[in-house]
Order: sequence, then C-alpha cells, then structure tokens
Amino acid sequence: MDTHFEVRPISLEHLNEISIIENLSHITPWTDQQIKEEFGRVGAYNFGVFEKNNLLAYFFSYIFLDELHILNLSVEEKSRKQGLAVLLIDFTTHAAKSAGVSKVFLECRESNTAARLLYTKCGFLLNGRRKSYYSLGSSNTSDESLREDGLLFIKEL
Repeated sequence: MDTHFEVRPISLEHLNEISIIENLSHITPWTDQQIKEEFGRVGAYNFGVFEKNNLLAYFFSYIFLDELHILNLSVEEKSRKQGLAVLLIDFTTHAAKSAGVSKVFLECRESNTAARLLYTKCGFLLNGRRKSYYSLGSSNTSDESLREDGLLFIKEL
C-alpha cells in the first residue's frame, strides 16, 4: 500500500464527502441526520483515510466499556482494492486496544461477500446471526421477505 494515505479523525466538516460515499456504497444508506447523530454519540470513535485532504474511506464506531462496536465502514468506489478498509480496521482496533478495548463487534449483511471476506481476513470470527436485521430497500418494513439477516462477527484483541 502507498504511504501517501493518512488515517485521522473525521468530523462534521466531512459530512458532504461522507454522504456522497455513503449513498454510492449502501443499499440503505445512512441519512445526513443519522451521520450527524453518530458524531454526537457517547464513545464515538470515527476515523477516515485521506489522500491529501480528500476523504477516501471512513469508519464509524463507538466504545462502550471494553468493547468497540463497528457501525459503518465505507470506501469510495475508485479507491477500493487498495487496502484502505484493512488500514482503517487495523488502525482503529490498535488504537482501541490501547484505550482498554478487549473485543470488537460488527454486523454485516449476509449477502455482502466482500465485507465477510474482509472481516475474516482481519481476524474476525463469525459469532451469530441476527434474523431479518437489514432492510432490502428504502422501506423499513417488518415484512421478513423484504429483510435480510445480519451476520455478527467478533474479534478478541
């Protein structure tokens, strides 16, 4: 991986860039309001990968007690396959471990093969299934045929 990438905290000043990447990356993207709320979350632990001042990838998570919960990881399309997701996961989990975190949790869509492979590569183990956890479209319907299971992954630090 090239050394011109820098991991650093993200903030509301990056909202526009995050929103663009988010909307191009997810079946049910977070709204700007949801993104804003994550910056105000107690224990927020949010980072981005930058090239110069351009945001290429971001990572939303939070620390609760001795656990880090990863909420959202996205890489802009033209920057994929360059190791940025691994860089973010490694950076954040090492920093979290230094802050006293001993476990990392995340969920991903069962259909998201790329994410499942990434998390396995980064040392996460499949730990469970959340039935009908994700919506398959813009509707937050309770109809299980319009929902998808989430897979729960865990990593001990």
